[in-house]
Amino acid sequence: MTRISLLFVLVCAPGLAMGEPDANPTPTPATPPAAPETPETPETPETPETPETPETPETPETVTEPAAAPQPTVSATPAAPVPAAPTPSAPAAVKTPDLKAATTAAAPKSPTWFGSEALSLHLPFMATYRYEDAGPVTVDGDGNTSDPKGASSAQVRLGLTVKAWPSKLTRFSLEYEHDVYAGQFAGGATGDTELVYGPLEGDDTDDTMRRAFAKLRLGPVFFGGGFTVSHWGMGLLANDGDHGWSPGSAQFIDPRGGDRVRRGYVGVGPLPALDLLVMGAYDVVEGDDVLLGEDAAEQYLGSMVIQPGKPRTAGLYVAHRTQTHAGEKSTEVTVFDLYLHWTASLANGLDFVGAFEGAVISGTTGLGPNTDYPEHEVYQVGVGARGELRGERWGTVLDFFYGSGDRNLDDREVNAFRADHNYELGMLLFRHVIGAHSARGPVRASDLDLVGEPAEDLDRFPSRGAATNAWVVFPKAWWRSRSGVEIYGGPMLAFSDVELVDPRNTRLAGGALRNGYDGEPGALLGTEFDLGLRYQRQVSGVNVTAGVEAAAFAPGSALADAEGNPIDAVYGFRAMTRVQL
Repeated sequence: MTRISLLFVLVCAPGLAMGEPDANPTPTPATPPAAPETPETPETPETPETPETPETPETPETVTEPAAAPQPTVSATPAAPVPAAPTPSAPAAVKTPDLKAATTAAAPKSPTWFGSEALSLHLPFMATYRYEDAGPVTVDGDGNTSDPKGASSAQVRLGLTVKAWPSKLTRFSLEYEHDVYAGQFAGGATGDTELVYGPLEGDDTDDTMRRAFAKLRLGPVFFGGGFTVSHWGMGLLANDGDHGWSPGSAQFIDPRGGDRVRRGYVGVGPLPALDLLVMGAYDVVEGDDVLLGEDAAEQYLGSMVIQPGKPRTAGLYVAHRTQTHAGEKSTEVTVFDLYLHWTASLANGLDFVGAFEGAVISGTTGLGPNTDYPEHEVYQVGVGARGELRGERWGTVLDFFYGSGDRNLDDREVNAFRADHNYELGMLLFRHVIGAHSARGPVRASDLDLVGEPAEDLDRFPSRGAATNAWVVFPKAWWRSRSGVEIYGGPMLAFSDVELVDPRNTRLAGGALRNGYDGEPGALLGTEFDLGLRYQRQVSGVNVTAGVEAAAFAPGSALADAEGNPIDAVYGFRAMTRVQL
């Protein structure tokens, strides 16, 4: 049989973020969960972070110095680095009160914070638990299914932050953050169907270093180095896994892990005349969505942010990443990532919050070689956008996503864009359905009875739950009771950018496009209906959040079999709790 050639999608470069290496350099875009803070003014000593609002990165540091840069994604193509740039913090212009702001203002300082305006010590703590389950997902034309058991995962995070302000123009800080326990400890993928990186195939529990970092600011100049995490903009490519749900966000999200790098950086700003922040950094990537097996990666990055920390902010991040793979293969890509954040107060007590992130990844990769193309060109495009109307106890949200796809696995270019796995859209479509469909592909494509010699690098093909090859529109609404219970939800409509193909079935059909069910894939991926309920309370500096989410997915023509019938509907739910100090 002719050998099947498979290209990968290299797009998720979550380790190149810029911004102060401390929290996330980018203030939280329209995503209310973690609104980054306003960059500090060199003359004014930084205000100690408010432990009560763990999800909001501290203002001065987050926007002032380079945050971890996003790294290239190697799925069907080599990964492209996407540095995390300082993103503007939650707009100060938005005056609409929300639950987080109200509870933070009313609560005393966290019991883990000690000090004064000149010297402070903070000992943050976070513990989370999640139970997740989903119904069976048909993965091929033979009727095999992905049906893992319900999975339980937990996370315990400890930290230490020391900050000193010797003078108005000098600031020094040390940060340490460690997930002492993290991972899936029960249930998960134990079904009979063989998959590669299938849904809920969680890693064993482990401990992971996230930050061991020192920073120094001398007037307008700042620099630092050490071990840190990376986040930029909306987290489309560089995502630190620390931007979760917050009141009024209406997000179906429960992040885990994050992009980790060893970094050295230097920057200047904000420059008063231009209100501009400029940074440069060098990273050795420790872990992100793109690194697999024996991969190693390094990246150079730079970013600039106009009006950092202001209600209206713009930032540009550029990263060049070199990644080596087993077998002397390599991937070299450059990422351009633009981020915009805009807020405005409207009539009738409403506020508008908007955010946009667009990324282009370009370069070459030696992954997935074939006789005609021992090396492939990489060109991928991804866009995320969000618009919100916020009232005091209700609001509406519209999320949009575009990720380029790749219908031809044997041509010169690798075009499939893959977002960071912590950039979540809904609960089922990408995380379970597309994740299971793509996880079955490498198994069937390596069947020696059918293909003769399997293609190389098939382990790069599965999406591993990331959003890819899609146009997505996700309108949502939320309402909060006076007691703090919040209900949110809406329908998510998704179309594929190009046909959803399976390498084996397409090859056996003589090149005619076929999905994993041996059907001719249409454009409609399907419609997902999501509904969630959360409750957040803050008492004596302790923030407690509990929630439950449920979803139903109705597959479309992109997931139809040879007779044109879509696979069966999929249902799922998850329950989460979180305690933070």
